[in-house]
Amino acid sequence: MIQRKISLLNKIIKEYIKIAQPISSKLLADKYNFKISPATIRHEMLELEKEGYIFQPHISAGRIPTEKAYHFYIKNFLKNKKIKKKDRNFLNKIKKKYQFLEMQNLIKKIGKAIADLSEETVIITFNSQIYCIGLSNLFNQPEFIERKLISDMLLTIDCLDKIVENFSIANEEIQILIGKENPFNKKCGIIMMNYTQKDGKMNNNIFAILGPIRMNYEKNLALIKFVNVLIKKIIL
Repeated sequence: MIQRKISLLNKIIKEYIKIAQPISSKLLADKYNFKISPATIRHEMLELEKEGYIFQPHISAGRIPTEKAYHFYIKNFLKNKKIKKKDRNFLNKIKKKYQFLEMQNLIKKIGKAIADLSEETVIITFNSQIYCIGLSNLFNQPEFIERKLISDMLLTIDCLDKIVENFSIANEEIQILIGKENPFNKKCGIIMMNYTQKDGKMNNNIFAILGPIRMNYEKNLALIKFVNVLIKKIIL
């Protein structure tokens, strides 16, 4: 793929992550200095559509990134950003405030904070217990105006124990799974990690941020990485 088309795809994905609306060639031409005509932008978007990276949800609409596009984005565009200072300070305050709680309850408090900061859903497993925090955040996303998607997600929640039981994650490895590869829901994206308890055992303990496939991966990846740091400090 030529660099100009790669840059255009990057902007389409980032804009769609922000506004959750089909992205038009006019929006791109008005907002970004591509140094090419709107007609050329439209042509490039048609090429991206033919290649399976974007699609038109209905006639006279802009384009929406496909699952293929998000895979390309995560592999080629995702930046290793640091957590925002205010978010880091907030999470450190949570850890300090609840540091005398048992580890399980402290991690739940951190999970609630992450759900608030990410505006997504947090899934935590602790031994055989599973917690789903901030589910309303997920259902408030524009994608969930579809009743079918709501029904599928509720079914996922009902089966969380079976999903977790049949899923494993490498020690301390952070994974990003989207679409069909996401065991929780193929219409969503998830950023997840395994973490260690104070006894040194992992026991497939998962801390994850679950959101629409359009989620803000850079922000949420930074949050997960900081949670990893926090939990390591807790078990010391």
